[in-house]
Order: sequence, then C-alpha cells, then structure tokens
Amino acid sequence: IEDPCKFVSANDLTRLANELPIPILADGWFETAVDVYNLARINVIGAVSVKINKTGMTQALQLINFCEMAGLQVVIGTNTESRVGTLPMIHVWSAFKNLQTIPSETGFYRHLADDVFEGELKYEKGHVHVPDAHGFGAQLNEKKLKKYSV
Repeated sequence: IEDPCKFVSANDLTRLANELPIPILADGWFETAVDVYNLARINVIGAVSVKINKTGMTQALQLINFCEMAGLQVVIGTNTESRVGTLPMIHVWSAFKNLQTIPSETGFYRHLADDVFEGELKYEKGHVHVPDAHGFGAQLNEKKLKKYSV
C-alpha cells in the first residue's frame, strides 16, 4: 500500500503498519536515505519508491543499496518524466537484478502529448530495451527542442 495516509508520529505509523495485511510502500514519506533508514528501523515499510528525478542519481543509488541491505523491495517510481527523463530510470532498473523482480513505473511519458525525444523506446515481450548510445541514450529532436524552449 503506497503511503496510505499522512502520519503524525512513528507510533501512529507503527500501529497502522501492524494492522495492514501487506507491507507499506514508502513514496512521499521520505526525502533522504536517513528518512528511509528511520522508517526501516521501526519496521513499518516493506518497499521504497525511488524517484530518480527527485533524489538525483547519487542518492537514488544509495537508497537502492541501503534497501538491498535492509531487505526492502524497491520500485523505480515515476514523477511525470518525459521519455528523456525515463532513460536514467531504465538504466538504473536494468543495472540491479533485484529491481527486476517487480515492475517499475517508467511509462508516464505516454500521457504526454509530445516531448523532445527523437525516435521511440523499444519494447519487446513486456520489456524495454536499454539504449546503448552515449550517456543515457537520448537523441533529441532539435525542432521540438526549439519549439518548447522558454
């Protein structure tokens, strides 16, 4: 259950977690790895949604490593990314075998009318292909980039 409510205290969260039949997915309840550590320490979460565009790459990798050590599942979460923003998520998800046991949230870009990404992400049998071009593999459409520049 993803962030089922806003909690006031660790005691309230502990009581809630003990009453739920499935683990809580921490999504908006944390800002740092220390916050996740504190939630894990009181045994109230079973999984964490890591949003790379919120945490940055370094902190995302720290969170993933901590969760792996703590036995917490990780979801690569979405935060309204375009296809360009989705590429780092795909690379991180594919780099950690333990992340591949549950789906990630990498499809928000499909809700956008347009973006500056050139080409298409390739999917086959329910899996996305990780681009092997430079960086994260983003090719930009120069005309669209100019069109959407402020």
